[in-house]
Amino acid sequence: MSSDRHAYLFASLNDKPPRTTRQVHIRRLYDILQLSIQRDDFVRARRAWSILVRCKDINWKRMWKFGLLLLGEHAEGTPEDNDRRLEYLRIMMLQNPDNVISSLSLAWFS
Repeated sequence: MSSDRHAYLFASLNDKPPRTTRQVHIRRLYDILQLSIQRDDFVRARRAWSILVRCKDINWKRMWKFGLLLLGEHAEGTPEDNDRRLEYLRIMMLQNPDNVISSLSLAWFS
């Protein structure tokens, strides 16, 4: 494989080919996140998520569903865990209301 061609497992966030080494690393980290979720390796998925949301190149508000999924996967179903998930959803709705409301309405009514 040449150095200018990279194979990725999942569609990227913006589907543009990466131009810099940083973008290549971010794409690979996104693949790790997706693969870890599919393999139920939520410890590794949380690590990948925590790095991705700190990258200035990533619009983490568009990826809020990953955060909710990872927040709920280690939860025991206690009231405190439910409070954390509700607080997360409240914050996401305040920061990005159109995306969250349309996603939630699609999930509830389909």
